[in-house]
Amino acid sequence: MLRRIHTWIIFGVCLVAVIVAIGWISRAVLRVDQAETAAREQAELEGNVRLALWRIDALLAPFLARQIALPVSAYTATFRSQEGTAAADPGEAFVPSPILTPAADTIRLHFQYGPDGALSSPQVPTGPWREPALACCTNPTAIREYERRLQAFQSRFSHEQLLAALRTSVRPPRAEIVLASEFGDLNALDDRQVQNLRSSIEWNKRADVYREMVAQPVVSDSSAGPDTTREYGGAGTPGGVGYTANAGRLEPVWLDDALLLLRRVPGDDGELLQGCWLEWRLLRRQLLKEILDLLTYAVLEPVTADRAAPRIHMSAWLPIQLLPGTLVHQTPRGFSPVEMMLLIAWSCILLPAVAVFILLAGVISLNERRGAFVSAITHELRTPLTTFRLYTDMLENGMVPEGKRSEYIQTLRTEAERLSHLVENVLSYARLERGSPGVRLETVTVDEILERIREQLSEHAQRAGMRLCVGSCRNANPVRTNVDLSAVERILFNLVDNACKYAESAPGKEIFVEADQDAHFAIVRVRDHGPGIAPRDARRLFRPFCKSASEAADSAPGVGLGLALSRRLARRMGGELTLDRSAGNADGACFILTMPVSG
Repeated sequence: MLRRIHTWIIFGVCLVAVIVAIGWISRAVLRVDQAETAAREQAELEGNVRLALWRIDALLAPFLARQIALPVSAYTATFRSQEGTAAADPGEAFVPSPILTPAADTIRLHFQYGPDGALSSPQVPTGPWREPALACCTNPTAIREYERRLQAFQSRFSHEQLLAALRTSVRPPRAEIVLASEFGDLNALDDRQVQNLRSSIEWNKRADVYREMVAQPVVSDSSAGPDTTREYGGAGTPGGVGYTANAGRLEPVWLDDALLLLRRVPGDDGELLQGCWLEWRLLRRQLLKEILDLLTYAVLEPVTADRAAPRIHMSAWLPIQLLPGTLVHQTPRGFSPVEMMLLIAWSCILLPAVAVFILLAGVISLNERRGAFVSAITHELRTPLTTFRLYTDMLENGMVPEGKRSEYIQTLRTEAERLSHLVENVLSYARLERGSPGVRLETVTVDEILERIREQLSEHAQRAGMRLCVGSCRNANPVRTNVDLSAVERILFNLVDNACKYAESAPGKEIFVEADQDAHFAIVRVRDHGPGIAPRDARRLFRPFCKSASEAADSAPGVGLGLALSRRLARRMGGELTLDRSAGNADGACFILTMPVSG
């Protein structure tokens, strides 16, 4: 027992050491693999972000270019028909503003604050030319809608709020870089902006496009004279005061949750503030739809002065930030090559460990059973050998009275038969372990089998002081079965021998051997009136060499091999030997031998 514990301790320590070492290596390898996987996924995500920003900028560029290209005079409802630049007086022929008609869905309203701070909109004509403007408009209902929007804009925003927002607005990164490059003022950029300028190839590609958008040609106003032409270029508009035809750069501005495009236009009589109010929700929906295949869970959020954002994730033209979310893989990820290698490595470790465990358990169990067998068989051989030596010495020296002589000889014969039965069982089991030749099957009925061995079993029971009761099959048409007769005789002899040994002290001295049958099996039951078999002993009843020396000394003679041998012989013929557990201990033990019927 102590050796067994030491063996399992050594095995457990070695196994734990191997598992801990391989586990530590696996953990380190998995960390490296996860870091590489995360880096690849991050690189893929950044690539999709760059492509998504490119698509967003490509969609915004023509839209913003159209707004930048609008002349200053377009923010009034009408123009003189001849010059097409100054506002028309009542009664004159006029040309409607190009934005008098309904604008794009993403623009809520165009508006203008005059030098006096008065708010107007080219889409809401007023004064004497309101009716002519309504007459030439293709959709007068839209003008009424723009009136409602203008009122909402006036109640929501003030001139001062727009100017303050324009001063604190966040300039889109590419606009910053392009303007700084134009004026050679790279020192005005922070380190992050300079790094983005040098590393982003896309920004350099788009720089020329932006220059073309912000640098419009100069248009002179012939009626106002050459002095009205300013550095922004252009000609006069309302009231004959000189203003640029395309002055200032449209600046995107966030005011609360509203996105505005604003520009300041200097003039002789004061400054104009022009711009448009964008439909941010609709614009955002269109932009996200454009990148849906790249970033399924992307979000566009405003970038304001009090909300910093990584400039690499900002649009080139609008102060909006792209939050990419997570990538959606079309196909589910399987095991990575590293994970597959680790899985194979763990399998190569655990499977041999399980095999070694099973083999070690089998070897230990076999050694213990062999040790128990040697101890039991030594005890079994010592008793008859002692009897042989004592009785032969007494018979040889004439110490046995003549009336007792036959009794001594009968005792010697009984012990010899017991030794012969023990040796025969051991040899039969050894032949089965080595793989003996195939069985010799014969076709007989159960009654014929019992009749053949009745006399041998009866004599054996009588010598043990027991009486054998054999019951024939009650079926009128007994079935025939293919069996090895010598094996069946060995099985029944072992069962009767066990009944003789264990039921010797029982009140009932009968051993019942009964034949029966059903549609598939021929059945033989061997039953006695002994003490029965306890449930804890029934679990190891058919295990070979299960009786130790102490158990052999305290129980009936035997080494615990007969039932194991009998079951293996029964299974070798295609049958089975079982213990009838329905019978209680008070009813003795009952064993059932089943044999398949012949076809």
